[in-house]
Amino acid sequence: MSQSSASTYNPADQSLEERIKAFKKVHQDFKNLEACLKSKSQFDSLGTSEELLQAHTIAKNSVNYAIQSLSHKELIKANEEGLLSRYEVDEAKVLKAQTELPKKTSKKQHNKSHSKGSQRK
Repeated sequence: MSQSSASTYNPADQSLEERIKAFKKVHQDFKNLEACLKSKSQFDSLGTSEELLQAHTIAKNSVNYAIQSLSHKELIKANEEGLLSRYEVDEAKVLKAQTELPKKTSKKQHNKSHSKGSQRK
């Protein structure tokens, strides 16, 4: 697996409960890494800048894979079942929107370039 697709997201099974547990773990790991990267005092003890960049990429991939595995309806259901707090659901929805935004933007750009090409003919 290449670094660009590496991930630590690995639910025990595909049940909602296990996917939520795995999401919460990788999300917390990502937030912890972000906090450590902001703390200059711990920066040198964490590893080389290349290692930290790799860890950050893997942590971000993990959160993206985890959030993509959950639908909006499942996030609401997880809240109803007490698996996620309302705050965690809101946070997850923001993450979900952020992962979907690049896809929507690239589709719009792709469609624009095709429509311009057909107008030139």
